[in-house]
Amino acid sequence: MLRTFFAIVTIVGMAHSVVADEPAKGVEPGQVLPGPFNAYIVFGGPKPKPPVNEPTQTVERVNHGDPSRAGKFHDLVTRYGLNPTVAIIAREAPPAEDQPLAQLIKWLDQSVQKNRNERLHAFAIFLRLNNDFLKDDTRIPQINQIKDFATKLDLKETPLAIDLAESDRTKAFRIGGEDAITVLVFDDHLKVRNRFVFTADKPLDEAGIKSIQDAVSKLIKK
Repeated sequence: MLRTFFAIVTIVGMAHSVVADEPAKGVEPGQVLPGPFNAYIVFGGPKPKPPVNEPTQTVERVNHGDPSRAGKFHDLVTRYGLNPTVAIIAREAPPAEDQPLAQLIKWLDQSVQKNRNERLHAFAIFLRLNNDFLKDDTRIPQINQIKDFATKLDLKETPLAIDLAESDRTKAFRIGGEDAITVLVFDDHLKVRNRFVFTADKPLDEAGIKSIQDAVSKLIKK
């Protein structure tokens, strides 16, 4: 009986220890991201060309073999959850090529290409819809704007998506109404390493880009 009692106490103690060691969910450094961020993928990089002699496939099979996921709803957070990743969540529209946000996205796209062995990834989500996707009459022109943006920057690897300006996802990821640009740098298992927030009073500038670049360099070295 005594051995059984001590065995139970030991198991309970170990269970409490495991729970206590689990990092809290959130968007601050050291925390684990709160969950998925499902959005409509506008640009997902180049689609692989199927072999000429490949037989006709079902829609499900085509979707499974399409890593770009363009034209579909997809969660980019968990897609890259086991790799070092930089997520950009912006309330502003895709800017001109010479603006800081465009420069950052272009730099990240080039960095992803240069650091394939380190499995670096990056993506951007534009929070531009004020209604559900199919109910928002602005979705088509905004999708075309994002496509043009990807073309002008000549992006190769960085998915671009569009989503609601306000949703359960923005609340879970603590994207405030005044947060123009939020950048989350996370590593394997969705653990946040850095969080950068830029507003109208503190816009993204060269210094902000440099801080993000330094964080990405440290992430790659890790």
